[in-house]
Amino acid sequence: MKIKISRDSSMSLHLQIYNQIRELIYLEYLPYNTTLPSERKLSELLGVDRSTVTKAYDKLKAEGLIKSHVGKGTVVKFISDYRKSAIKVVNIFDWDGFFRENNDIKYDDIIHLIMDANSNDDKIFFAGGLPSVDLFPVEDFDAIREEVFKRNLVDLFSHSPVLGVGELRYQIKDMMERYGINSSIDEIMITSGSQQGLDLIIRSFIKRGDVVLIEEPSFFGAIQLFEHIGAKIISVPMDSEGINMDVLEFLIERHSPKLIYTIPNFHNPTGTTMSLKRRSKLIELSNQYCIPIIEDDPYGMIRYGDKKMPSLKSLDYSNHVIYLSTFSKTISVGLRIGWICASKEVIKHLKNIKQITDLHVNTINQYFVSYLIKNNIYEKHIENINTGYKEKRDLMVDKLRRNFKDGDIEFIVPDGGFYIWIYFKREMDMNLFFNMAYKNKVVFTPGKYFLPKGELYSQYIRLNFTFPNIEQINRGINILSKSYYKIIDKGVN
Repeated sequence: MKIKISRDSSMSLHLQIYNQIRELIYLEYLPYNTTLPSERKLSELLGVDRSTVTKAYDKLKAEGLIKSHVGKGTVVKFISDYRKSAIKVVNIFDWDGFFRENNDIKYDDIIHLIMDANSNDDKIFFAGGLPSVDLFPVEDFDAIREEVFKRNLVDLFSHSPVLGVGELRYQIKDMMERYGINSSIDEIMITSGSQQGLDLIIRSFIKRGDVVLIEEPSFFGAIQLFEHIGAKIISVPMDSEGINMDVLEFLIERHSPKLIYTIPNFHNPTGTTMSLKRRSKLIELSNQYCIPIIEDDPYGMIRYGDKKMPSLKSLDYSNHVIYLSTFSKTISVGLRIGWICASKEVIKHLKNIKQITDLHVNTINQYFVSYLIKNNIYEKHIENINTGYKEKRDLMVDKLRRNFKDGDIEFIVPDGGFYIWIYFKREMDMNLFFNMAYKNKVVFTPGKYFLPKGELYSQYIRLNFTFPNIEQINRGINILSKSYYKIIDKGVN
């Protein structure tokens, strides 16, 4: 609502406000039932006394143009004769029925909660898979930004190919070769983060009723995508070496799945890393039964030791593996730059889907990431965050061991990635625990979200150690411990 007042005018301030609001109402720029700013808020916006706004509002109320309701604020009550006739018969549209095909799927608000909680600065945020803002190489990023904008502006502000900017795809190709994945530029497509990549893959190759095998537990973003398309999800148990291959083969023979989805490096949420023996066996089963694999690898470069495992894609010689990764975990979620590496045939199908969704990824951000890689800033940044994240991981592990009694919790120390997956051995009400922690401004992700009908993991939580700072980790684990023992000591479950 735009109101301009003039202190040089002979007309009083409250009449200026009254006249402008009245005109906006009559012109229906402020339609029926629009909520107006409170008297206090409008007085602050206009830089006038609250009594001035009160006088204007009182005059509008006297004419029946607005009305105040306790607890609801002040709303517009004027409605034109035209609109009165137009809304004599009101049919409320049934959007749920319109979306009936997927009406049986119930979506939790966990992703909204995670993303919204991040915007609240007073929360200790253990929930999301976010990189640390404290470790951004700001000076390097500023220098690269200046370099990027020296390019021909037509390049920066125009469209890019659907598959992505060519030089970024070349940079990614060279980078993957250093990690043992050999591909051509035609086998690489840039995506708006890995979530879009996963969505494109699923929508291209999965239809309602198809069976997909996932690890148990698994990334809730993938689970929701599979559920949305109507796939039948079957989970395969894991242990400290990754997915159980005997169970996997049994389920393959029994259900003839359409594909297998796996996070072999620093798994989300468990933090485990698939052993070399099982990676080789997985590739063998994929070839034997001709089942494609989605290798989701957002954390592969975030490692805290010298031991490196070959990717499934590097072990695959028959093009069964679709490799998916992102810069969201290593640089910034806000960049929305990920990529897919797969056979040319797969990329062709994905390209056809992508070009009817968003055409292409943000052009400027693609050049920005390309310059980071080309100038070796990206590699240095990886070294820096690995050092910083290891320190945070070690601190969280130490705090967990100090604040919880022996035998009360169980977890593995991840060799990389973002997460610690914690099992609480003493049964409790996880909803009560979450609400108590949230009330004390600590947010974590309950384990139930990492499996369809996830009651099996009702005594687990996932903690992120990369995003919070050192002080927040110290304070947050203390709060979690106090909340937990308050529930346990009172026998609430």
